[in-house]
Amino acid sequence: MQSFTMVLILVFALVCGSISNVWGQQDQCNAAIQHGTEGPMIGSNHIGNKLVDNIGECCLFCQNTTACVAFDFAPSTIGMKVNVNCWIKDNKDVLPAEKDRISGVKCQQGNNNCTLPPAPAPPTPPAPATEQITVTVQGDTVLHETIPEYASFDIDWWHNTTGSGGDWGNASILYVDLKSSRLRNLVAALEPSLMRIGGSQDNIVKYEVGGMSLDECNAPTKFRGTQVSLCLTAERWLAVLEFYNATRAKMVFGVSYFTGTDGQWNSTNVEAFLRFTAAHGFVPYGLELGEEMQPTDDGFEALVNGYQRLRTLASTIWPGTNTPVILGPSCGMGVETVQSPFMGKFLNTSLPLGSPNIVNMHSYNNDGGWPNPGFLSQTLVQAKAMMYMTRRVNASTPLWCGECGPHNGGGLKNVTDKAVSSFWYIDALGALARLGFAQHGRQALVGSHYGLVQDGTYTPNPDYFALLGWKRLMGTQVMNTTVTSRANATTTPTSDLFHVYAHCARKQSGVAGKTAFAFVNIAATTTYSVQFEGIRTDSTREEYHFTNPGGLMSESVALNGNVLSLDGDDVPAYNPKMQSGLTPLMVQPYSYGFIITDSLPGSVCAN
Repeated sequence: MQSFTMVLILVFALVCGSISNVWGQQDQCNAAIQHGTEGPMIGSNHIGNKLVDNIGECCLFCQNTTACVAFDFAPSTIGMKVNVNCWIKDNKDVLPAEKDRISGVKCQQGNNNCTLPPAPAPPTPPAPATEQITVTVQGDTVLHETIPEYASFDIDWWHNTTGSGGDWGNASILYVDLKSSRLRNLVAALEPSLMRIGGSQDNIVKYEVGGMSLDECNAPTKFRGTQVSLCLTAERWLAVLEFYNATRAKMVFGVSYFTGTDGQWNSTNVEAFLRFTAAHGFVPYGLELGEEMQPTDDGFEALVNGYQRLRTLASTIWPGTNTPVILGPSCGMGVETVQSPFMGKFLNTSLPLGSPNIVNMHSYNNDGGWPNPGFLSQTLVQAKAMMYMTRRVNASTPLWCGECGPHNGGGLKNVTDKAVSSFWYIDALGALARLGFAQHGRQALVGSHYGLVQDGTYTPNPDYFALLGWKRLMGTQVMNTTVTSRANATTTPTSDLFHVYAHCARKQSGVAGKTAFAFVNIAATTTYSVQFEGIRTDSTREEYHFTNPGGLMSESVALNGNVLSLDGDDVPAYNPKMQSGLTPLMVQPYSYGFIITDSLPGSVCAN
């Protein structure tokens, strides 16, 4: 708290020192300020109080009150809905410290050059520590296998709208610049990948195809209490298809869900849209039916029937091996739990009927330690629940996290779009693959405060570079790993601040089978010295260390000490640091990354 106190003192000096300029006062505040946890409070009782916007206004309140000699301000209330956060006193009684309070005394008349008392000494930073650990990979067994497009991404309908949270600008698939060479290069570099089009507004999108006129398409529909118009024109859709073909991305698409007078899904516009798509030679990888629907009584049977109808449409329009997969029910965090009256009923009813044939969840890791580096948490709990409920019905049905993000409501501004987000992201990719999920769809490619790239400029955020590393290095076969302390081989490390995941490396032409590891260190001061068992150590390994030279809240990320950036509109090469396999892997505090090693003979990765 001492460093926090020093910052507050300096802020107070700047604010109060300029009062004479801002408010035309001649007196300044004598900033004998102490934070409640660092020193005594000044003044007992109070002679007045009010709600102010900052400490300078509290200081001015005291200056303009004749009887006031001291004041007391609560800094954590700024921006919050409270009634009072500033109290003025007519005495300088010394009181015990109180949490979240800053005290100050009034300047003496005529003193225009008040000075700050000496700032408290900064705290002594904890000494850097090194923890020695051993990572053992069970390289003879494939734990799970993902699809090649495992690490993928989404693009939404939101644009300049409220109701979603965040700031969407022109990030919608309706308005994003599909001709941008930079955006095309960024997407193409992530091949093989899926780009899902969908979001909360899937249900109300109309398609200007078949017999639907442009006026009908643009007619608004009620969404969350507001009339919203979402029309995907034939011209825009053809531009979208061209973008997919040019970037070689595969498509998952969330179709709309309008009901007729009988309460059943009215598939007329969707069927015309799918046939229009097929007529232009395009085959989607998968289809979702609406989003965020969880009826338990009225509408439940109609939703189940809707999934069967969508499956029939898909297999009729694209027969045989080209039939898109059907994903669902795509509900959201509040429903994808064992306690949900909807989810168990839906899976028990629909899976035996064959549609959906992939169970798809949507999740946001809201309790991931923000704004500090953290691991997968809330989403992992949800994923385990969905796995359990699905496996009770069908042991082989794949599970996807088709819309997975760091925090809902459009993300956290200046947090989930900064370097600190990549720790959660790499951990999420590793943890869900190890649990048995076949796909992870990152929300979102563009948009709000969690986009992989920035709206308008399409400048990559740190998470894009993290994803690019995963795509280039990590393969589909997942193996189990264990982490033990070298100080005591029977124990796990002293703190759960280091995670590691093992896959077969992404296969490359002419390169023998190798093993890839992704690692994440969220310790602020601990370096991990890692030795490996279950891989070859008599050869060199490739190391890719990602650090944040601009700080956790910056947009900069460095690979092996070199800051990553685009070369014009082109993505950069990732050049590894070569290291002898006989030496430990040294993982610095607040870092993540990958290594590529030779596999042992007999390993599932050796071929």
